[in-house]
Amino acid sequence: MQETTESELNFQELTLESIANLILTEYTAINSKIEAERNIHTRRKLIATELYTTERSYVTSLQVISDHFITSLSSGKKRILPAAEVKRIFANWKSILVCHIEILELLRERINSWGSTRLIGDVFEESKMNSITQLYKFYINNFDRSLASLEHYRQKSTKFNKFLEEKVSAHGQGLEVGGYVI
Repeated sequence: MQETTESELNFQELTLESIANLILTEYTAINSKIEAERNIHTRRKLIATELYTTERSYVTSLQVISDHFITSLSSGKKRILPAAEVKRIFANWKSILVCHIEILELLRERINSWGSTRLIGDVFEESKMNSITQLYKFYINNFDRSLASLEHYRQKSTKFNKFLEEKVSAHGQGLEVGGYVI
């Protein structure tokens, strides 16, 4: 049997130490990658949740106008404004609301079934964005007329002003009706 020399023992120890360091380095790298993946997943979920929360807030604002302003102005025997003026002021508001309710529902579904591979980009796919763009193009083109009509009836009708004050006080969330129209 051959005797192991001291230099061979040091070589074996260094080799074992080197292997242990290599394993530790690899373990640390893998652990860092896992942590990075976890952080990316957490960040993605936070971003998706923020999109959902923002959309929910926007839909709530659209619903306030639809439910408490448009519906009230459009119904009843004693109309405060002619139907054509309500339509001029709020143009395609309900179409925009319906579109955003749909987006909100899609976002809610994504958040409720969130996983590391879940995506939300398809919620904003090109065909849907084209529809939204058309809705907002009409809205923007009508914006000046809308504000002008709103201001005209504010100056002309005390009944309309009283209506606005009551609705803003009860449902305005700190915003005047013009703030919603923007």
